[in-house]
Amino acid sequence: MKRLVVLVAAIFAAGAAPAAADPPVMTGWPGNLTVEATSAAGATVDYKPPVATSGGKSIDVVCNPRPATVFPLGATNVNCSATSDTGETTTQSFTVTVIDRAGPAFTGASDATIEATGPNGVAGYAAPTAGDLVDGPRPVTCTPPPADALPFGATVVRCTARDTRGNETTAAFTLTVRDNTPPKFENVPDDIRQKVDGPGPAVVMFDEPTATDTVDGSAVVSCDPASADEFPLGSTSVTCTATDLHKNTGVVAFDVVVEDLTPPGPLASFAGRFVGKAVKLTWRLPAGDVKGVEVSRSPGKSGATSAVVYRGSGRSYTDGSVTPGVKYRYRATSFDAAGNRSKPAVAEVAATTSALLAPADGVRLSSPPLLRWIASAAASYYNVQLYRHGRKIFTQWPKGPSLQLPSAWTFDGHRERLTKGVYVWYVWPGLGPLSAARYGALLGRSSFVIVRGPDAA
Repeated sequence: MKRLVVLVAAIFAAGAAPAAADPPVMTGWPGNLTVEATSAAGATVDYKPPVATSGGKSIDVVCNPRPATVFPLGATNVNCSATSDTGETTTQSFTVTVIDRAGPAFTGASDATIEATGPNGVAGYAAPTAGDLVDGPRPVTCTPPPADALPFGATVVRCTARDTRGNETTAAFTLTVRDNTPPKFENVPDDIRQKVDGPGPAVVMFDEPTATDTVDGSAVVSCDPASADEFPLGSTSVTCTATDLHKNTGVVAFDVVVEDLTPPGPLASFAGRFVGKAVKLTWRLPAGDVKGVEVSRSPGKSGATSAVVYRGSGRSYTDGSVTPGVKYRYRATSFDAAGNRSKPAVAEVAATTSALLAPADGVRLSSPPLLRWIASAAASYYNVQLYRHGRKIFTQWPKGPSLQLPSAWTFDGHRERLTKGVYVWYVWPGLGPLSAARYGALLGRSSFVIVRGPDAA
């Protein structure tokens, strides 16, 4: 018995043969796969490879072709293997099949509205295109063909495209032909300017524009206001419209400007006189287009060189803001509605109380007046002078403060008469004997108007 135990021990000491190991175990097979092609090269297939264990541990699995590889059209075997640490190998395989079952895809095959290009609609339309993921661009067949004319209204177009594997795609869409384009204008006038003398209105003639329509040909044009209508002073917009048979309306506009560039005539009999503490100005308005009068004065107010003191439509103005002892120059113009101004009328008035009593300054008379003034205590006589149109035509040396003007006389060798017109008279006091010709300060200046002919009594 003891010998048997020793023998067994000897056998174990010599080394016993190991038992055979199991090959790796694979699980999680994806199975055979069928994938739609995405290009002419096939399709990228990112499959999930199986997993393998050996002796309770996970080991690597190697597949060929690898996941995320481009697989060509058709069937491709994928071989996967796993090897344990002891060298045992397990292999498995599955099939990836790439197929092309999708037909071409259309571009531009959608409903659309097409603008008519003539009275019969349009001469053709733009055909849609088709592209296949595998074969690329493919020919398209449509009914009606793109080269055919399309009438007004809606037309259903049906198109077909096939790839090289017989996959076919059809598309239907509606093309609607309409006329939405208004007539096109030609020969549109530029802005028209017309002059007029006065406030208007003015009759203005112009050539109306013409219009043509792509579908209907010529179109009738109407303008408002029309040619030969009356246009007021200023700018008036003329609107012209043209409508085709499909009720499309085109509109253009231009301006007619009526201008008054003619100034009114100047004021007549513009004169002024100092009365009390104010200067009274009077005038007569000219005939024709006159809206008002503007009067300016030099010097102006508050130290200004000049200032407008009156603007209105009256025939007189009293300037109450004068300073005694100052000589003023007044300029008066008439103006029309367009702002045109006449040549100025001028009057110079000294704000000085005059010793001349009669006739009143600026009075209108029909017979020779009696000139009267306030007597001067220092005067032994007076010198009276009379002017017409700025020229002295009369002088006398009366001893008293009055003088009756004659209707006719001789002065400086010329025969003079008191005819129609404006006369200005002056009086100076004579100091001492007449032969001394010594005079004091001017007593005054005044004027009168003779309104009748030269046959004065």
